Amino acid sequence: MFEMANFEAFLIGYVSGSILWGYILPLFKGIDITTVGSGNPGMTNVYRALGKKWAAVVFVLDFLKAYVPTLLFGIPAAAGAVLGHILSPIMIFKSIKSYIKGEKRIKFGGKGIASSVGIAFALSWKVGLIGLIAFLTVFSATRYVSVSSLFMMLTFTISSIFFLSRSAVYFFASLMALSVLTHIGNIKRLLKGEELRIEFGKSAPSTEK
Repeated sequence: MFEMANFEAFLIGYVSGSILWGYILPLFKGIDITTVGSGNPGMTNVYRALGKKWAAVVFVLDFLKAYVPTLLFGIPAAAGAVLGHILSPIMIFKSIKSYIKGEKRIKFGGKGIASSVGIAFALSWKVGLIGLIAFLTVFSATRYVSVSSLFMMLTFTISSIFFLSRSAVYFFASLMALSVLTHIGNIKRLLKGEELRIEFGKSAPSTEK
């Protein structure tokens, strides 16, 4: 891991994280992902719009854009990568244009789950693997990406207590809290029984807002 001032590391992470592959790649298919389904430029919405191959590519790129800066520059870069994904200049600019046009759909970025997986593996492959297993276990039982993602974030936090420094534990706890905030809409739909499950083999329009 290279030594670098925290702000510089954060900035590098932010620039990397702000590249929204879930928004950019669908453009090659003529699709503005922000106008499809949930409007969220993340793997789940890309899966529903374009299928599993495109979703897999988005996951890998979102993973790497956080994994590499974190591996090189540590937690400051990790924080930047997540915030860059959630508060991406691409989406902020697009939202400003939408607001000027009087459109109601305002999006600032993704939810940072794939990027968080990249961060976990960069800081400790054990923490990353335990969290990924937790995600797959819950997902296989529920088919809810939102529930599986939140459980994974909780698992990252708990497992980091055993394998990482105290500062890393605090960081993952902060990521967990941030994930809850970005999933408020999903949580509300879960309580109402309106959250969509992922069903492999067929595409379904998303009702996420």
